[in-house]
Amino acid sequence: MTLNIEDNDDITAAEYCIKSGAPYDAVRSIQKASESDWKKRSITGVSHSDIQTKLIEEQQQKQKEQELDRLSNTGQTVLPADIRRPKKTRSKFAKTA
Repeated sequence: MTLNIEDNDDITAAEYCIKSGAPYDAVRSIQKASESDWKKRSITGVSHSDIQTKLIEEQQQKQKEQELDRLSNTGQTVLPADIRRPKKTRSKFAKTA
């Protein structure tokens, strides 16, 4: 998981921290960690949205694996054979030539 992925309400961890009235040092620490994470993941020529898409796919994959582990620990059967395959995300925008 990363600090830079927005939740279902389009809010990041840093935004929650600011809205909650957390101390300045806590907010600044999260901001620095977020910036550091983006820098580590940034590759020349790769767009911000591509990095974010990859992060979301990785998070979805981890959630599926955790669900599989939870189901196997409770003795439940997992039916979908392709549950470990991450969903392909498609752009909301039409590709133009």
